[in-house]
Amino acid sequence: MSIEVFSVPLLDLLRLPGRGEHEDLIDFIRRECWITDLVDPLIDEEYFGADDSEREVASLPDAVAQIIDGDELDGPAFVYGHAYEAICWALGDTVRGPDDAPLNLPIQSLDGALRDWGFPLRLEDLCYAGCPLAVPVPEDYPFMGWWSPEQIVLGVAAAGLLRFDGEEAEVADVVRIRDWLVGASALAGHCLVGFVVN
Repeated sequence: MSIEVFSVPLLDLLRLPGRGEHEDLIDFIRRECWITDLVDPLIDEEYFGADDSEREVASLPDAVAQIIDGDELDGPAFVYGHAYEAICWALGDTVRGPDDAPLNLPIQSLDGALRDWGFPLRLEDLCYAGCPLAVPVPEDYPFMGWWSPEQIVLGVAAAGLLRFDGEEAEVADVVRIRDWLVGASALAGHCLVGFVVN
């Protein structure tokens, strides 16, 4: 399983829907965002039928525009999940990309180790707690979640107190998570947003 994590300014993210007038952001996603290249081929007859007039959304940048404009989101949930992912990519910084080495342990095992060490955050929240924006939740990929700036502060403080006595794979994963938290904490008001992408 691959997890993608972005450090994103939370207020910028929350203020985006319904504001419109973000053509530069939409164009940037259209031109540069690799997620568009993955998702646009899926937005085809397999999902919408041959009649273009039946399509609720024609491309990932169109879905991004619908979110930003505050339009009704009538297309498939997976498209809006990936549109939200593209917004986080454009507004924030990639902390851990899909091409990075995967975590050593499954989420549930790693969360068990974190719980045993008294760590206050759960990776499950970063991957499955939902989205701070009102977008449809996909039944399939991408799964999504986030840690708030307040949770990041708690996580950094707790990570500084951890005394690792687990297996090497557990320790390596927790060190990586600590590094994500420390990096985000250096940017005031940033949250960490996670996506399970496959």
